Amino acid sequence: MKYYFWICIVVCNFSVGMALAEGWYVGAEVGEVNHEFFPDYTFRTGAPNIQFVNRSDGTELGIIGGYEKKVCNFFSTRFQARGSWNDSEWALFLPNEPANFRYSIEYNVGLSVVSVVHLHRFINILFELGLQQGYVEEKKDSPVTSSLDFAEWVGGTVIGYGISSNISETVSIALSYREADFDQLSYKSYLPNGTHQETISDEPEAESYTLSLIIKF
Repeated sequence: MKYYFWICIVVCNFSVGMALAEGWYVGAEVGEVNHEFFPDYTFRTGAPNIQFVNRSDGTELGIIGGYEKKVCNFFSTRFQARGSWNDSEWALFLPNEPANFRYSIEYNVGLSVVSVVHLHRFINILFELGLQQGYVEEKKDSPVTSSLDFAEWVGGTVIGYGISSNISETVSIALSYREADFDQLSYKSYLPNGTHQETISDEPEAESYTLSLIIKF
């Protein structure tokens, strides 16, 4: 933390004429999201564990809002809330069981701190660190073999970076990358007669690339 403080002091002393107005802002985002699931199966029978890697991608839409506080002419900090929806879904049908699988993280909400470095009057570099909640669904439907049904909000951390350009004193556009690592989750699968068959654990990950339009007021 002390190094962060001294870097800010040095940067402030060498910056000139790059400050933007501080205040509240809102924005809209559109982009692509990629999900990775790593379900690890522990069998009640004692058979060796099996882990799979399931990947999906899709379109993401988001809204952001928060407050930007100027630290110095060259640097400011945003306290930001974000909500998003996406249509990314991993799906698989196994005819030999038969079984239908579906994995998704359709909704996400989060709070983060965004450091903004004003390199130029029109160019800014963004660094983001925060907490995120994702609505994780992992489902398997089968009339013969085991079925599973997990659908809960799962916490995690998010980091990101990007670049933004000021169109005017109140309007800017940004290109951003975010990576979210979710906490470990665990649940059980059951046979049609209700017998416990497997215990599944997972630690999903997500990454997104977005284009944002931000308006200050």
